[in-house]
Amino acid sequence: MPAAASVRAAHPRPRDWLLLASLVLIWAVSWPVIKIGVGQISPIWYGCLRYAIAALILFAVLVARGELALPPLADVTVVVISGTLQMAAYSALTGLALTILPPGRASVLAFSTPIVVAPLAA
Repeated sequence: MPAAASVRAAHPRPRDWLLLASLVLIWAVSWPVIKIGVGQISPIWYGCLRYAIAALILFAVLVARGELALPPLADVTVVVISGTLQMAAYSALTGLALTILPPGRASVLAFSTPIVVAPLAA
C-alpha cells in the first residue's frame, strides 16, 4: 500500500463516516423490506426478482461506462456454481428464514455463518 493511501486509511474523512453510516442503514432496513417482500411472493421468486433487477442495473451501468467484460469460457462453470451456491441458495434460505423468524434474528443468524464455515473450511 502506498504511503499516501495508508495515511488516508488511518484518518477517515467525514465522507467515509457518512458512507459507512449509509451502508449500515441500508443493510439494516433491507431485512424488514425482504420480510415484507417474502410475505407477498415466495422466497425463491423474491430472490430471483431481486437478482434479476440488480443484474439488469449492473449490466446497464457497466455498458454505459464501457467496462463490460464477460468471464473467460473456462471460468463460466465456476461462476455458475458460485452464483448458484453463494447467491441463489443464500437468498432462498434467507427468504425462507424470514417467513418464520423476525428480521433481527434472521440477520444475526445469516451473518454468523462465517463462524461455522471457517472451521469447516479448515
